[in-house]
Amino acid sequence: MKRKKRWLRPAVFAGLFLAALLLNHRFGWAAYLSGPGRLASLQALVRSNLPAAAAIYCGVTVTGCVLLALPGVTFAVLAGVIFGPVLGTLLCSAATTLGAGLAFFAGRFFLRDSLRPAVMKNRYLKKWLFDETGRNDVLVLMVTRLVPLFPYNLQNFAYGITDIPFRRYLFWSCVFMFPGTAAYTVGGAGLADPAHRGVFFAAAALLLAALVLLGRFFSRRYVSGPSEEPLPESGCTACGACMASCEFLGRRGLDFSDPASLSALADHCFLCGACTEVCPAGVDGRAYLLELRRRRVRQGGRPSGSLAVRLEKQRYLFRSYRLAGTKSVLFPGCSYPSFYPQTTRRLVRLMARHGVGTVFDCCGKPIAEMGLAQQEEQLLARLRERLRSCGTEELVTVCPNCYAYLKEHLDIPVVTVYDKLRELGLGAPVPADRLTVFRPCPDRAEGRWLKAMAPFLPETVTSLRGVQCCGLGGGAAAKEPAAAKAMTEAVRSGLNGEPLFVYCASCAGRFARSGLEPRHLLGEILGSDERPDTRHSVLNRARFKWYGGKEP
Repeated sequence: MKRKKRWLRPAVFAGLFLAALLLNHRFGWAAYLSGPGRLASLQALVRSNLPAAAAIYCGVTVTGCVLLALPGVTFAVLAGVIFGPVLGTLLCSAATTLGAGLAFFAGRFFLRDSLRPAVMKNRYLKKWLFDETGRNDVLVLMVTRLVPLFPYNLQNFAYGITDIPFRRYLFWSCVFMFPGTAAYTVGGAGLADPAHRGVFFAAAALLLAALVLLGRFFSRRYVSGPSEEPLPESGCTACGACMASCEFLGRRGLDFSDPASLSALADHCFLCGACTEVCPAGVDGRAYLLELRRRRVRQGGRPSGSLAVRLEKQRYLFRSYRLAGTKSVLFPGCSYPSFYPQTTRRLVRLMARHGVGTVFDCCGKPIAEMGLAQQEEQLLARLRERLRSCGTEELVTVCPNCYAYLKEHLDIPVVTVYDKLRELGLGAPVPADRLTVFRPCPDRAEGRWLKAMAPFLPETVTSLRGVQCCGLGGGAAAKEPAAAKAMTEAVRSGLNGEPLFVYCASCAGRFARSGLEPRHLLGEILGSDERPDTRHSVLNRARFKWYGGKEP
């Protein structure tokens, strides 16, 4: 009984469509709608009553394209002949978009329940048409609207069975159908205007040429391109421990036994390593998700993160080696100068008095986490060469992320700023009886930085527990805002009204923007009362490009 009910709507749809075709054959509706008589009458109506002519044209186009399955090219040419290139293009675009929307609704109502289960069995169609992240929707619409392998009439009904939201479907369908509509409409205008025929035909030819080139590109790139690399095995036993420790995995109901879903959501991972800490099978979740990001880039996909960050960090715009030239060099990184410019200047001058130079550069970790493996290697090669040419034999890092990343990729010793302060006899104990500290992701497992700071800290130091990340890791906050907010709120609730101490400037910036008041331990040790300047972060680090080591 359920099976019969399931196929009832598709049967009704097929019956209605077949009836329309039979009635069209019997009464000649298509010939009537698109015949020369209609053209002459509409042209006359345009001169006497333009709004009525526009309404009739749109109704005829919607009926012809959707109900009678007539080619849209016919109505695009008619629009150019009747209304001219500009108004004709706008009216035809509006009518065909309306028709696409009605066909979408018909497909969703009549076909979705019956055809969706069958389509979902094909893993390729499932990936592209039922991607829960929504990343593929616009891409699929772009390819199918621009590549002439996919008839518009069939597309409009077929999209109804997918999960694409109607408004997104309608908007991007209009955008990607517009170039073809404009080409045929402008060409039609040339047929009706002998005086400007050459100009209109040339414009139509250029539009069609551009459309063909775009179609070929997307056809080769996405329709008949090379097969994907196989997804790597993770070794996951599906015990669920990672889901209990990770906001991202827990909210999505995912573990590392589902590589396909993880691959589609690689941008959503905070790369904090919380999953690795609890995995009984020893799966390195951070490394696995990072490899999935690299894999996508190798296949020509978009890198993770924002374009603005990539443009700034790939060849760090605010790089400066003017204060280098010593064997030991301070490496403040990007974040600390951004949020603590006054303390950065104080630290640079203090180190200079003890023979330690300073380099302002990006360590490369932001580029690495975007999955840009090739650019990462280029950046590291440039960094190694610059440090070598400056005679650098030791790098003193201010940021735990820079420390963890560069320690793996440089062939010179990398130490923490607290090690150096202790060696030089600089800094003072933090004036507090007890501290509540938020440990950043790269120091959560070993606590190397906390050990280096121990001489400056009181005996009672409490690390916040049950907190995954500050919410900034892996560039995932924009993809998983609810999870990022939950992490920040976990920090707030874990403080119980006590001051929050941090030793990662990126965490400090994140917490400050969330309404907390973090205090960076480096500033406390150096006697600075500076609070994170989140409003001028870009300008602050830009100023250090020309900083000469003296008071401004």
